[in-house]
Amino acid sequence: MLSFLVRHKNPVLFGLAVVSILLVLSAQAGGRHAFETIRRGAAVLLVPLEQGGSVLWRAAAGRVEEVRELAGARRENDRLRLEVRRLEAELAKAGESEREAERLAALVQLARQTSVPTVPARVVARHPTNWFNAVTIDRGETQGVEREAALLVPSGVVGRVVSVRAGSADALLITDPRSAVAVRNARTRDEAIMEGRGRGRCRLAYVGQGQEVREGDLMVTSGMDEIFPPGLPAGKVVRVSGKGVGLFQEVEVEPVARLQALDEVAATKREAGGKKQGEKKP
Repeated sequence: MLSFLVRHKNPVLFGLAVVSILLVLSAQAGGRHAFETIRRGAAVLLVPLEQGGSVLWRAAAGRVEEVRELAGARRENDRLRLEVRRLEAELAKAGESEREAERLAALVQLARQTSVPTVPARVVARHPTNWFNAVTIDRGETQGVEREAALLVPSGVVGRVVSVRAGSADALLITDPRSAVAVRNARTRDEAIMEGRGRGRCRLAYVGQGQEVREGDLMVTSGMDEIFPPGLPAGKVVRVSGKGVGLFQEVEVEPVARLQALDEVAATKREAGGKKQGEKKP
């Protein structure tokens, strides 16, 4: 309305002046007929103002409705955005549950392939002072896990249990410098000891200068340590150097299992009758 008055300022002022003059004359004349004539004239002059006001009112009402619709659309967008986030979270949770089920199924299959009694366990912690080489699992004596039990995953050996409690156990990974695994070269059948070096690597100890070993050779467990079942992948040779200590070569090995991405493992346990896995019958 204000913008209309501004745009048509001169005609409006002229019309108001005419109406004022006519009203004064009508009052002086005192004639009813004259007053009626002035009223009609004023009505004619005010028609554009009424029409302009009507247009402005409809425009304002339309703008209010647009604002309401926009606010409603924004609320709906916010609701849909929250719904999408909820569905994404549920999808991620379902995907993780599916992957966990696949890992557990692989552990069950591993136990069948090795014919070794095992109990599935979840890695629940890593040791603050030995983050990369020691873990805690959520199974212990109550579930049949004992000290020196082997920890396995479908891709290979992981470590061994060093202390046990009722419902949990601590284990050293094969990369810990205190760890040693009896292995043999899958290609040549030569035996060796795979020791931990830290930093995610191992080394082969007691590999004579005359023994043939190449980069890429797969080392598997021999079972001679009576801890790890025989025939399981342990590591792959990544570097060979003849400049070892004395009569031995220096051979660096990378674990086959992804030790930094452990979720579930299989822990070996005693067989029926109390005989530990790997113990030879008398």
